[in-house]
Amino acid sequence: MSLVVLSGQACATPLVATGHEVEARLATLAVKQFQWERYQAMQLSGMPSYVKSFASDLPAVESARTLAAHTDIFQRVLTLKNKIVLSGLQPGWHWLAEIEPAPPGSRGYVSALHVEAAGSNTADTGIVGSFRWLPPSATRKFSLKSDAKPHTVTQQVYSIALDPDELFAYVERGLRGEGWASEPALTARGSSAWRRGDARLMLFPQASMAGTSLFVHYVE
Repeated sequence: MSLVVLSGQACATPLVATGHEVEARLATLAVKQFQWERYQAMQLSGMPSYVKSFASDLPAVESARTLAAHTDIFQRVLTLKNKIVLSGLQPGWHWLAEIEPAPPGSRGYVSALHVEAAGSNTADTGIVGSFRWLPPSATRKFSLKSDAKPHTVTQQVYSIALDPDELFAYVERGLRGEGWASEPALTARGSSAWRRGDARLMLFPQASMAGTSLFVHYVE
């Protein structure tokens, strides 16, 4: 699995004071079952992010179940062909885990992205073609792509000058107009999940001083 950083800079030291909490949380994840690499701390378009890779003798499903037991950081699961994606929100942080089969068991990574920073970073105003359902004023603050066949996973953060309820109403109209169907069973804590053919979309809004910081998790 390769991680392609569209914009960013690696950093060897903690990025923000709250990063110490993330480092400590990463250290408690499935220590016995997984063989962990050293975590990487990065500054991605001004967004603090931590990534930690692992390998395990457990099958991918068992590895995912072990990580999913940490319900304080993982509240949703998405099953794809040859890949399982866990995601969730903690105050100020979005957590993601990707697990895939690999001899003799499985491999993957866990990442934490500091989403509250989205309101004050230098803007990249482009909206990718797949996200035309976003308001025209949406400002992209962060973009990260994981390209592991047969799926491409895109994670982006937008700053939008609407409150979360107004944004949800706008986005819902746009998505339904483009043929997306809601998946309520995958929705929790103000997030929403959508399906269109083989594509999957999960949206995680957080209120911010500028309106809403929206984390977009898109699988195609």
